[in-house]
Amino acid sequence: VYQAIKGSFQPDGTYNVEFYPTKGSEANSDHKSFPLGIGCIASKKAFGKILYTSGIHTKKDTVAKEENVDFIANGAVSLVRSIS
Repeated sequence: VYQAIKGSFQPDGTYNVEFYPTKGSEANSDHKSFPLGIGCIASKKAFGKILYTSGIHTKKDTVAKEENVDFIANGAVSLVRSIS
């Protein structure tokens, strides 16, 4: 399944997609409530290495860019098609 997920979400010139293992990674999110949960995070790089997510727990926290939702939805459709 992991390889199918990686294959379904590919960089496209606008989005740089990276995958990180649970071990050594930190992200507080709802995905932790699910045994097979996957975290999807839009982040920025600081100091060339550290990833961070700005706007958490602010008014911006509930604002979604339509193009981001489209990218995730298209990747999810691709994933379902690849494992069906």
